[in-house]
Amino acid sequence: MNSSKKYIDLYYILPLILLSFYYSIDKFTLQSAVDGGLVLSQFVEFPKNFSNVTSIFFNGWTILHQFSFVLLKLNFSVNSISMIFTFIIIIFYAFGIFYLTLGISKSRKLALILSLFVIITRESFGDVDYPVLFFSEHTYGAFSLASFTLLVGFLSNNNFKMAGVMSALLFATHLVVGVWVICLYIFCYIVSQLLFKDNNKINYKKIFLGISFLIIPLLLSFIFFRYNVIEKSFFHLSDFQIYLNQWDAHRNIFSINYDYIGKTFFLLTIIMIYIFYFRNKNNHIMFLFILISCVGSMIIYLLYKFLPNLFPLIVIRAMPTRLFLLHSVVGYPIIISILFCFSKKTKFYPNINFNYLKKYFLIIFIFSFLFLILGVGGLVKKTNQFYTNKIEKRFQKLTNTFTRQDKIDEDIFWKKIHDIELNGYFVTTFNSSGPTLRYGKKPYLINTSYFDHVPYHPYTATEVKLIIEDVYEIPFKSPPTKFLAVLIDDWFKETFEKRSILDWKMLSNKYNISGIIVPSDWNLQIQEKIISKKFTAYILN
Repeated sequence: MNSSKKYIDLYYILPLILLSFYYSIDKFTLQSAVDGGLVLSQFVEFPKNFSNVTSIFFNGWTILHQFSFVLLKLNFSVNSISMIFTFIIIIFYAFGIFYLTLGISKSRKLALILSLFVIITRESFGDVDYPVLFFSEHTYGAFSLASFTLLVGFLSNNNFKMAGVMSALLFATHLVVGVWVICLYIFCYIVSQLLFKDNNKINYKKIFLGISFLIIPLLLSFIFFRYNVIEKSFFHLSDFQIYLNQWDAHRNIFSINYDYIGKTFFLLTIIMIYIFYFRNKNNHIMFLFILISCVGSMIIYLLYKFLPNLFPLIVIRAMPTRLFLLHSVVGYPIIISILFCFSKKTKFYPNINFNYLKKYFLIIFIFSFLFLILGVGGLVKKTNQFYTNKIEKRFQKLTNTFTRQDKIDEDIFWKKIHDIELNGYFVTTFNSSGPTLRYGKKPYLINTSYFDHVPYHPYTATEVKLIIEDVYEIPFKSPPTKFLAVLIDDWFKETFEKRSILDWKMLSNKYNISGIIVPSDWNLQIQEKIISKKFTAYILN
């Protein structure tokens, strides 16, 4: 009997694992959390004259950096760690949707179908001031949303200890979302006792018991963090205010997503109808958790839109409107699961012989999985030749992810950068910042592809301003395009190409710059260089 149950569990779990593994390869993206491991482990050593980059990693507590640090110490490559992060994120999403749907509908088939559908289509309520991330280099946002999804799944499936474990994990990976989750538990408990007189104390004890399982590991993690904190640099508060007003990409969105609000109201309505219609207390904590999260985060979202001055600076820095995003992924699965329950209750569903279909379920899944890999979604509209090419490209992509056969030239280039003995910073462009740190193992002066860390570390604002104005010659008070928190190559390409070798030497002496890595179609007035098809590194000292 037990072996039969294990077989059934594997029958539903294996497709989710396979799909997650496939996407960790097919959607491979270098993860930003790896940067923290590289800096903490000192695989990349930064000079001491600036701390705008190192402060992000030494002065920001998240176990994602420490996890990356451990894997690097175990000789995992940057690519392997990035793949592991992507796999964990997709697994969390997949199993979160699976357990959420299973807890409400009690149907494993529906749970599997919905989980596969959400992962493949990335269907959600949409974005608010922060996007829904599935396959992205921004590990922190994707990991926090995926963890919240899995947490809700555990609550739905009455696995309260694991929900507690996930809550503690969230607290240690994304402090803002973690604190919000703890507050939700407290409010849920108070509301349960005051309004519903529920006898759910044992389940709340299980949640906090789950949290307590990770207290010692998290304390050790925090001690490691505190031991490595570096000194904060001097800054002008006015520079931080300029950053918030001119550069920040998430805290200056004052438009209101009425479509998202409408979907949230529909979710709240259908949950309330379900609760009063079924009078079922099996998912009471999960539904109360979602209701309070939706209502509370929506109030915060609307207050921020209409009365932003009500919020103190420390709250604005935490980006409170991101909390309204947390139910974006779980919204549709909850609605569909409740509608499924209504259809069963009213007998309003087709008489399908699932036992007959079960015999062919594995075959159907295998073919569906192959179709996904080969990309045959629009088979009717495409020619055979097109799909022959697409199949070849898709398998080539999988092969390249493992072997990097299509990037041999770039690998040689970054190996040369890695091996060259230089002690200063590198000036980088939008696409060269990431690989300079991750493959070249060299420090950059600023990450031009995103520097949205400033609100969390406001004391870095003055250094960021100095670098942007002196090195990139972009006015900090009036960027060419507001609210991006990036430096677009076209903004400074002409500046770099016109700058003489003497000017570069003066900047090098002032800011400890050893080289510049730019696209290969740029022509800087520097003789010593290392060239690849994609990038050119100009060496100053």
